[in-house]
Amino acid sequence: MIGLICGEVVKSRNLVGLDWQAVTIVFDIGAGSVSNSGFAYLADDIIPVVSTGGTVGDYVRALRDEIKLADQRPFIQMLVQIRRSDGKIRADFEYEDSSRWGIDPTNLPQMRERLRPTFSD
Repeated sequence: MIGLICGEVVKSRNLVGLDWQAVTIVFDIGAGSVSNSGFAYLADDIIPVVSTGGTVGDYVRALRDEIKLADQRPFIQMLVQIRRSDGKIRADFEYEDSSRWGIDPTNLPQMRERLRPTFSD
């Protein structure tokens, strides 16, 4: 399921034609809705992006349902990071704090760096 989510992310209209090196998308899962926002990291720029795939929200909800443990709340945020050069991905989940990866106009510069993908090879 994570592969399907990442596939939708990289096909997003925001990324077409960009020479991006990495991308980070934060999915916020609410009651009946999934929203997302993130950043494309280029060689010399960082651009705000969203995942525009029509089914990406369905995939995120399906993954949430698949991995939910009976004695645990489902995740409320999902962080997806992709490195283009080798297709490496990382996914992380938040179960309690809906502001953990929240991106808004007041914290945009800080979150651009805080969410920059770093992969240990």
